[in-house]
Amino acid sequence: MLDYEGWTWLSNSSKWHYFKGVRRSLCGKFLHMGSMNDLQLFNDESPDNCAACRRKLEQIRRGRQEAPDA
Repeated sequence: MLDYEGWTWLSNSSKWHYFKGVRRSLCGKFLHMGSMNDLQLFNDESPDNCAACRRKLEQIRRGRQEAPDA
């Protein structure tokens, strides 16, 4: 199974939103019905990104770094 993850711009939003593993944005406000090819995995710090999505992405990544190796 391929990972469904990345930033994309939606025509009904002024900001880019992040999707990870599901078709709902991390902020919970948008659905993405496009293909995985629409998603971009770079430019996390862009001012055009949704602040709520960016904060949740940082929390997810920080949690991975703090998790002990098994």
